[in-house]
Order: sequence, then C-alpha cells, then structure tokens
Amino acid sequence: MLMMNNMLHFASQHSRPRYFEDAQEHRLLLACIQSIVHSTDSLNLDLIEFDSINWKLFIQMIKWHRLECHVHQLIIEKRFLSAPTHVKECLKNESYNILLKNMAQTTELAQVLETFDANNIRALPLKGLPLAAKVYGDPAKRYSSDIDLLVSKKDLTTAVFLLESQLGFTLLEELRQIYDHNLDAYIKTCHHLKLHKSDILIELHWSLSPLHDFNESDFDKLYATRSHEDVFGLKIPCMALEFLIPYLCFHGTGHAWFRLFWLVDIAKLNEQEQLNWSAILTSAHNYGWTRSLLLGYALAEDLLGCNNALSRMVKIQNSTSRFIDSQKHTIHQHFDNGAQKKNYDLSLNPEQEMRVRILQIDGAWKRCVAFLNLCLSPRRADIESIRLPSRLYYLYYFVRPIRLLRKTLTKFR
Repeated sequence: MLMMNNMLHFASQHSRPRYFEDAQEHRLLLACIQSIVHSTDSLNLDLIEFDSINWKLFIQMIKWHRLECHVHQLIIEKRFLSAPTHVKECLKNESYNILLKNMAQTTELAQVLETFDANNIRALPLKGLPLAAKVYGDPAKRYSSDIDLLVSKKDLTTAVFLLESQLGFTLLEELRQIYDHNLDAYIKTCHHLKLHKSDILIELHWSLSPLHDFNESDFDKLYATRSHEDVFGLKIPCMALEFLIPYLCFHGTGHAWFRLFWLVDIAKLNEQEQLNWSAILTSAHNYGWTRSLLLGYALAEDLLGCNNALSRMVKIQNSTSRFIDSQKHTIHQHFDNGAQKKNYDLSLNPEQEMRVRILQIDGAWKRCVAFLNLCLSPRRADIESIRLPSRLYYLYYFVRPIRLLRKTLTKFR
C-alpha cells in the first residue's frame, strides 16, 4: 500500500499545467489542430516564431500524433500557406499511403465481418475506420494502425479458428505458445489477442479493459445499440455514441493522451453531434470511466478550446479535481520533454502506464483493488515464464509476486 500512497501523492503534488512553453513546433501543431477542430479559415500564428521552427521535428510530431491527413487537409484548403514545400510534399505522400492502408483494412474488415456473421459470431469494431466515418464523414481522414474487434468471450476460439483457417491470419509468434497451452489463463488476465496477415493487424478483444469485469450482458448491450457507418461504400458497425465517447476517453487517459489525434476525435464529436449527455454519463459511471471522461473533455477545452459542457453538468469531487489537474500538468510536461528528445517519442514506460491506469479508475476503494490486482494477478509475462495446465492456474498467483520481488531486488543491487 505504500507504493499506492506514493503514486497518489505524485499525482496530487501539481496543480497547474504548462502550455507547451518550450517548443515552437508544439505551438504550431496546436494552431493546426485548433483550426481543424473549429474549421477556421486560417491558422492563428500570432505566437509562432517561424524562424525557429525545426521542420524535421514538426513532421515527426505530426506523424507521432497521427495528424498527417488533418494537416494535409489544411494545406489543400489553403489554411496553412506558410508550410514549406518539402513539408507539403511529405504530408501529401503520407496521406496517400494512409488512404491506401485504410482501403486495404476496409476490405479485410468486411471479409472478417461477413465470415463471422455466416458463423453466427457477433463482432463490433472499436475505433478505427467506422469511427473515422462517424467523426469526419470520411474514413480516409483518420490514421488507423490496426483493426480492433470486440467479440463475445464464448466466441473467441471460434473467431481465432476462422481467422486462421479461412482468412489467412496468424497469431503473433509470441502468442502462439500461450494460445495453444495456456489460453484459459491468458483470457483471465488479458483482454485481447493479436493476429496478422501481411501488414494487416487485427486485435481481437473479449473485454474493453483488463481491469474491469466485462460479461455477456455488457457485450449484448453494446452490440444491440450499434450504429452503421459508410466506410468506402460499405456499411460497417460502430459503437453507439453513449458508449463510444466514454470508451474513447478511457482509452486516451489510459495512455496519458500521448497521441493528440485521440483528443481531436473527442473535439470533433463534441462539435458536430447533438449528444445525449445523460446517457453518456450513465455509461461512464457504469463502467467506472467518469474520471477519464472528465479529463478528456478538460484537455479538449484546455488545448483545443472546445466547449466543455461536462464542467457545467457534473459536480466534480476534490479527489477527481486533483486527478484532472495533476494529469493535465503531467501530460503538458510530457509533451514538452518529448520535443527535447533526439527522436520524438511520447510512449509511456510500464510504471507510468500502470500508475495512470490505476488513477483513472473511479472510486478510491476500486483503485486500491485495481492496484492489488495489477500486483498479484498473473500477467502475460508470468504465463510465458512457466507453462502450467489449466487445473493448476491458481499457481500463477504465486509466480506473479515472486517475479515482481526478484525484479525489485534486482533494481537495488
């Protein structure tokens, strides 16, 4: 519990965020994003010192935050006239490559859904292509690295069998042994499997998070309320907004919002839709994602100037307010520090990711339970370290603390 208290103290010791003070490239990037979100005729460049812009770093930032299509659109619409020629050409090529990749993913996704449907397997895409169609009206305007599919836990093995036997996908090599020999243990401790075919990657989910119980009735509700979006002429299912928005905020917060295109999604949904806030708040509360939802909209207001209706609708507790302020500070500082690295990279290390994923959970008691769960419940690395039959799965609960203890002692040697 001492570690938990230290983590909570770390999160509460800061109160005010920094606003990208150190990097002109970040200021220019935010000016681009704000123009995208608010559909302004031109960028607000009053505070930008163009003579000091490192254009190589700026391109790295755009690629990292997966905003190539957005910034290229600004150039096409002549809202970003000051971009150098080599930047324009780079973004044009990147956008074209994203278009080709998204079209290839759409073809595969349609085949997967058709095959699943023929075998009575219900599947619901998470984020990705249908999200792009819903948010931007064009699936080519959002980068999609893979295909995330949610299936019922009872259909998981059949879904993997169909993907491998009929559609040409294979499990990632590091997952094959676990799947063949320790699948029951893996399902209990993780929430997705990865399969690939050439450069197409599928993440097959049976839960929305490893830290939350997700049962058959939860899946039934998500599937029953789905909408359908036009993705390159095909009707692809998409999560209903009252579940989608809290989930997007939960996903972004779990990664400390280290890619800004997640915030752009939230901001664009906020501006174009007549949102049912009562249903959104109810879904967030039911899944324990209220903190994540509030942080997502606070950041969208902070960085992108979005209207934050939640701030007027929800009475925020002191502990949640401290969480939001500390995370805003940490995220701003993380972005500033990233601009000083040789290679722009805002990925979290495992300790940072564990901390934020615990702190984002609603309720102090649930955060304590989640902390103990992460410390004691077996993870993928524990299952990989020793092969046990399903009937001896309980022994993994001894493997986990032993491995953590050895890792801790090694650090202090």
